[in-house]
Amino acid sequence: MSDTNVTLLSFTGEKFEPCKVCGEPSSGWHCGAVTCEACKKFFLRSINGEDAKYKCIRNQDCVIVRTTRTQCQFCRFQKCKEVGMTNSVENTNNPPVAEIFKRFPCAVCKAPSSGIHFGAITCEGCKGFFRRSIKERAPERYRCMENGNCEISAATRNMCRFCRFQKCLKAKMSAQ
Repeated sequence: MSDTNVTLLSFTGEKFEPCKVCGEPSSGWHCGAVTCEACKKFFLRSINGEDAKYKCIRNQDCVIVRTTRTQCQFCRFQKCKEVGMTNSVENTNNPPVAEIFKRFPCAVCKAPSSGIHFGAITCEGCKGFFRRSIKERAPERYRCMENGNCEISAATRNMCRFCRFQKCLKAKMSAQ
């Protein structure tokens, strides 16, 4: 992994670096930069020809932060490019995101992770478990036979849903 990727994927405590475009909490490495989901999606829409319509009514120096990012598409797109976002076809120097995240263990079960899901670095199994638990309001029904002391690992993660869900919360997973 290059120094650039290590720097951009570094995190402080449990939080990842803020989005390089608007400063909101990031969701991962997208199109060559650490960004939030909103800026990632904006950039992907923009590179499909939408940017031709963008005009700045100021001096092309608008401040782009979370609360203002929707006010000037032109300046937001310029900032996306300034922070290094590129069309994924052109962005071949970076390793695939899946390869980067496999180097980080899942915050819940320590299996190889697949990305940032619900705010934490997790594997596909824990991502799906958390999504289903929230969708079905299942945590209310989860019980532990070991007084909440079960060890959660890749091998044991399906043994106790209560302790697994608690570990998801401890890893800062959130539906928000």
